[in-house]
Amino acid sequence: MRSVAGILLAAGESRRMGEPKQLLVHRGESLVRRAARHITACRCLRSAAVLGAYRESIEAELEGLEIECLVNPNWREGMGGSLGVGVAWASQALPTVGGVLVCLADQPGVTRSHLDALLDRFEDGADLVATGYSDRVGVPAVLAESHFEALLELRGDQGARALLRGATGTVERVAFAGAELDVDTPADYRRLLDELPDGD
Repeated sequence: MRSVAGILLAAGESRRMGEPKQLLVHRGESLVRRAARHITACRCLRSAAVLGAYRESIEAELEGLEIECLVNPNWREGMGGSLGVGVAWASQALPTVGGVLVCLADQPGVTRSHLDALLDRFEDGADLVATGYSDRVGVPAVLAESHFEALLELRGDQGARALLRGATGTVERVAFAGAELDVDTPADYRRLLDELPDGD
């Protein structure tokens, strides 16, 4: 079985929201804690959250969970750098790491069972396993160690989705409609409160 490290990207400033979206509450739990709870409950050997803006508040929100907090000092430059911080940590934390599970803090529809389904497909031998939306693939996703160099080269707002879209090999898809709901604006948050069905 290939070992996997979990990376939760939660460093953004939430400019379109106007307040830290990581700390928005849904069903009595912040979005970032929900995401961290799921990533630490699935079969990743170790997990880390990459922080930047609102670092101290988010660290406090993750207290008690088995997740390491990393800091991207260049978080203003975009998601690519945060992903690089996470991948570099994974390579050091697990010398035999076989891949990384990349998750975001603003996808409250994602469940632990979906993360486990991604890991199942990865354990079956796939090198790129991504969440399938209606017409595209994206995160959460599991990327094998052979793609770490490409992940470390991402810059600006390029995240794992950019690598998945440009992949020359096969990207295994695990469909999950709930992942399409991300929370970037006040309107998204209102929709979340109105529409997200019950789940784990």
